[in-house]
Amino acid sequence: MIRRKSIATEIQERLDHVTAILVFANGTVPRGSGGLHSALSTLSTIFPDTWAKNIAFTFTNVANPLSWNFCQDAIPEVLKAAPQFQIDNPVALQEKYLGLKGAPDMKNTRTEMHAEVKDGEQSGLEMLVGLFDWLDDLEQHPTTEVVPLYEKSQDIKPRTTKLLAPMDQVVATKATSPGALSALIPIWKRTARMWGRK
Repeated sequence: MIRRKSIATEIQERLDHVTAILVFANGTVPRGSGGLHSALSTLSTIFPDTWAKNIAFTFTNVANPLSWNFCQDAIPEVLKAAPQFQIDNPVALQEKYLGLKGAPDMKNTRTEMHAEVKDGEQSGLEMLVGLFDWLDDLEQHPTTEVVPLYEKSQDIKPRTTKLLAPMDQVVATKATSPGALSALIPIWKRTARMWGRK
């Protein structure tokens, strides 16, 4: 919780607006890393749902759809429709190729490796075009709503717990007490007052 609040505060203090949020993840790890889960949890807590269209994923180490191993279930429901870009770092491919091409045992595969590097460069360029097209269509959002939204989400948690505890007790006693249903009336009234309704 402290980390999320500090992230929200840093965003609000250092940025006037946010246009896009890119989440980078290794596309070969089936469920993503702990860092990805933390980032997704933080995003869903700090940013309003209206910002969902400004969030995209970039999956790295993905040379083609067959090497993409990321499980879509790891993405929160609100971000399921977010754009997903895949890339296999063409600079890393080029460096690896340059390191291997002079080796005597690579003589027969040099042409094939060079073709893979060229394909990786082309795929990388196409991914960047798609990314920039997506960025061009986005609207900026002021960061002034980030901290208040975070604080509201933190305020809701204890209210929900406080609300559900008596209901759980009533449900537990319902089977043994015919008057248990009438016990819900004061709870509903108290709930209405907590949420500012009459």
